[in-house]
Amino acid sequence: MDFTLVVLSMAVVMGIHNLIKPYWVGEPPLTGIVVPILVGSLLGLRPALLAMLLSLCVGALHIGVRWAEPIQASQIAQLSTILIFGLFIILISMKFRSFQEKLMTLNHETNQRKDDFLAMLGHELRNPLSGISSAARLLTHPALDQRGLTANANIIQRQTVHMEHLINDLLDVSRVTRGEVVIEKAPVELVAKIHAAVEQVRDLIEHREHSLVLNMPTSPVWVLGDKTRLVQVVTNLLVNAARYTPHKGVLTLTLSATQNQAHLSVQDNGIGITPEFAANVFEIFVQAKRSTDGVMGGLGLGLSLVKSMAEAHGGKVGVYSAGLSHGSTFSVTLPLSAEAQAQAQAQAQAQDKPR
Repeated sequence: MDFTLVVLSMAVVMGIHNLIKPYWVGEPPLTGIVVPILVGSLLGLRPALLAMLLSLCVGALHIGVRWAEPIQASQIAQLSTILIFGLFIILISMKFRSFQEKLMTLNHETNQRKDDFLAMLGHELRNPLSGISSAARLLTHPALDQRGLTANANIIQRQTVHMEHLINDLLDVSRVTRGEVVIEKAPVELVAKIHAAVEQVRDLIEHREHSLVLNMPTSPVWVLGDKTRLVQVVTNLLVNAARYTPHKGVLTLTLSATQNQAHLSVQDNGIGITPEFAANVFEIFVQAKRSTDGVMGGLGLGLSLVKSMAEAHGGKVGVYSAGLSHGSTFSVTLPLSAEAQAQAQAQAQAQDKPR
């Protein structure tokens, strides 16, 4: 970055040198005078200002300014040129330095998030693998009865399903970041898909002894979208709420519709989030920090997928929390589709016609 700044600045200096050359008294020393300003700018603001002061003194001597003699208008113009150009160089240099520092900070934060995520990935994969390994060893024990055989087989099945979910999340995030997710849009009735999502997470909700409250509209809510991905959106929101709510919590899933939009929200009375975390909660790798204690489980990729899938359907996401220990509310807004409703009604009428 610094080398690029030097090259660009020298090119600008030479260009201005050639432009103002005919108007100077004698050979304009702009290149030699501005180079110290440029070098000082690469070192910092104070060295740049000192270099500019030195350049003004050298320029004044070059154009014949003397202490005991009155200064001429042409000399004022030439010194003003050095001053203006020096300030321009300092301003550009400081902007480049600021941008470079921000970029380095961002890269450091991104790398730190990736390191945290990889640590969490190893932790989350190790847990089910340990369970599978232990259960597999017990299956070969000669004294194992039918009850023990069934229990260990259930452990292997449960941990395998857990690993499958982890790997599917990783694959989905990989496809999203590479832009390979294909949304197959068709008429989708959201109420039915919400009930399908609830069935997928019912075991987790019951295991943590949560109460789930459903606030559903009485009339169908139609959107144009991918039914599998929309179920995934609702599932991920429910899983997130269930994991970050202590046992025997209350989860509330609400669906409503305005004239043009469908509003879906999942509210919990769990651990809540800080305002600083809320600003980045849907970003990839950020969520992993929230579960580094290993208590909540999961890779923290679900909310990132929710955001990507909602935006792929022309929607948006939001989050609200009053702070730690005050629960959270995650929301998804999707555009309603009159076309989807018309298509669904036409399909229903076609199926009802006698053959």
